[in-house]
Order: sequence, then structure tokens, then C-alpha cells
Amino acid sequence: MANLKIDWSMQSLVNGHRFELNGSGEGDSATGIVALRLEASAQGFPEGFDPVSCPNICNIHTTSAFARSDSEMQGLLATSGGCFRVEPARIGMIHNARGDELLRLEVSSSLSVRDGILSVHNSMTGVSRLPRLQRNLTPVEDYLIPAGFGMATGITRYSLLSASGETLHGTTVAPYKWSLATKLSQPLKRIIESIDVDWDGKRSVTAVVRSRWASAAAQIRGSVSKEVASSTFAD
Repeated sequence: MANLKIDWSMQSLVNGHRFELNGSGEGDSATGIVALRLEASAQGFPEGFDPVSCPNICNIHTTSAFARSDSEMQGLLATSGGCFRVEPARIGMIHNARGDELLRLEVSSSLSVRDGILSVHNSMTGVSRLPRLQRNLTPVEDYLIPAGFGMATGITRYSLLSASGETLHGTTVAPYKWSLATKLSQPLKRIIESIDVDWDGKRSVTAVVRSRWASAAAQIRGSVSKEVASSTFAD
């Protein structure tokens, strides 16, 4: 897989407010770039919800499908045979520095490839009381942990900067499933190098995310080896 068109949709109930967010885009695994152009339904976004928070909650699964790799390492889309889902719903949480919870969203998703198009369908519910956000802080580390045949767990920790200059901290946990009797060969670490979200303050949102895969297992082994060597020389 190198370059695919993306058809993206989401049904949402946030703060008791129903809205849709739909659109299209492109993903390129050679560059690790995913670009989406989305439009909210006429109801718009509820107060307290900021789409700048979406890349690491609503869209973390889509961007991981196109993370570039400098080796033969296979990510989730290749391992699953081009079709996987988030089940049960992933949970995204954002807190301020005092530990107050500002957002808790649950998002179920399915992804499948057909005729050169990646179809992404999402359903989101929850509560969001965010201040207006300025941007996501990068780089971000996203971990994908094998959980046996047809399963894996994604864990992402990230930070966002509000328009007032406050730094907020988020966590997203995503349980992935697929039907093929395949599994990830090792834990994977993804580096999300850049996240750019442009929201017009009304209904239109564009998002561009660039990321790459790195082997978490190899990095852990390298870290342990360095620690052992340092301890040996110290003795």
C-alpha cells in the first residue's frame, strides 16, 4: 500500500448535541502523511468541543494506517489484511495541569479497503468541556501492543496547547480487532512527527498528520543493553 483515497465519516453525540463530521482525503504510506478535509453537519459543533483535539482521539486509527516505515515492518492495516475495527470503543481523555477532566470521549470505528479507497466509519459519544485550542504539541509517541491473534492495543499520550497558553494532557487507549488469524510480530512505536489542524471556527476542518513506525521492541532492547553496559563499566 502506498497511496489511497480516504472516505471518512463520523456520527456524534457530544454534550447531548448530535452532529456529523464527514469528508474525504488521501493517505500516503511512502511519506507517512494523511490529509483530510472535513465538514460538520448544519448543527455544527457543540460548545466545549474543539476539533483540534481530534487527531489523537477521533482519527488516531486512520493516521496509523499510513505511517511510513524504513524497513519491512508491517503496521496494523497490512497485518489485518486491510480491514480492522476499534472494538470496544476507544477512550480518549484530556486533563488540565490540576488533574481536572475536561474531555472523555468513546469512539467506535471500522476501516476497510476496497477499490483503492479506505473507508473509515466512526461513532462518537461523550463529554467535552475544552477551552479553545491552539495546536497539538509534537512529536507524539503512539504504542501498538500485540494482544494475540486478531487483536492489538494502542496507547497514545499527547499534549495540547490552549489559546490561552495552558498545556493540557491527553491519553487515548484503543482496542483493535480484525478477522484474519494474524498477529503483530512485535510491539510497535509510532512517532507522530507533525499535526496541523485548520478549523475555521464554524464547520470546516482540515487536518494533516505525518508519522512513521519504529520498532518498540528494538528500542527497548537497545535501552537495556546500554544500561547493562553502563552498569558493567561502573563496576
